[in-house]
Amino acid sequence: MNIKHIEYILEVSRCQSISQASKNLFINQSTLSNILCTFENSLGVKIFYRTNKGIRLTEAGEQILPELNKLLLHRNRIRDIASVQQNKKTNLHIIAYPVGELSAMINVLGAVKQQFPECQLHFYQIKPESIVKKMLYNGNTIGLGALSALRYNQIRIEAENEGFTCTPLFQDPFYLYVHKTHKLAQYKRVDFSTILNEPMVLMQSLILPGENVFYSDFQKLTNVSTFDNYESLKKTILKFPYATIAPGLAFYEDIYCQSGEIIQIPLAGIDEHLVNFLLTPKDPSQLSKLEQTIILEISHFFKSLPCQAL
Repeated sequence: MNIKHIEYILEVSRCQSISQASKNLFINQSTLSNILCTFENSLGVKIFYRTNKGIRLTEAGEQILPELNKLLLHRNRIRDIASVQQNKKTNLHIIAYPVGELSAMINVLGAVKQQFPECQLHFYQIKPESIVKKMLYNGNTIGLGALSALRYNQIRIEAENEGFTCTPLFQDPFYLYVHKTHKLAQYKRVDFSTILNEPMVLMQSLILPGENVFYSDFQKLTNVSTFDNYESLKKTILKFPYATIAPGLAFYEDIYCQSGEIIQIPLAGIDEHLVNFLLTPKDPSQLSKLEQTIILEISHFFKSLPCQAL
């Protein structure tokens, strides 16, 4: 069984698209399709089936992919152990939700590089709801996510059933953010019920039904525009008289907050918060020295945050 072909198949699963996987792997799409076909023929079962929305796993594929991940994981673990002992370059792939990647990983990276100057860290953004499945299928050993308290408990149970430890790190409350010239900038605290008619810009995921438990709160807002990234959202509240509601880490060490251009205001009337959490293998012996260091630095980062560390 060709390890390189297993990597290709896992990439197809991650992308749910042969076309996108071939681009990521820098190989011809027809070559990748032939590899997939040959692999399925050697097993005698189909791993994927095509839909109008892309590639999906078959029932057999749902059972086979985790086993392929284990093979790849063991291979990577052997390489990691050897490379750390020999002080050679070490590659590590980490799954993180976007806010977590920007806030935590930038701070963690410097500390890790001091101890492992030759290491190469690769970060993949993902919806936190999919983190366990992606880690399982892609053979990742470190995942960083954030969900509402209710969704966190669901993920924790799913993670433990799949052989991961789910560790809560930080409770991140929601705040109101406005430009310094906004009429609400003068307030020390704002109640959610008093801003229902204010022009708002929000991250799209906060108001999508079924995405999270915050939908019931944010659907009460009457004048909302949405973005799929925080950079565009921040530029909008800098230029126009809009406000936004966001977790604290979304604006952590933000240059506009530090300069006073954007004002952070405590928000009352929303009891929910985001639970930031870390996923790692239950068996610590599966972790290389590099992985152990990154996990330690991530924990230190969240413990250094004021008030809400768990």
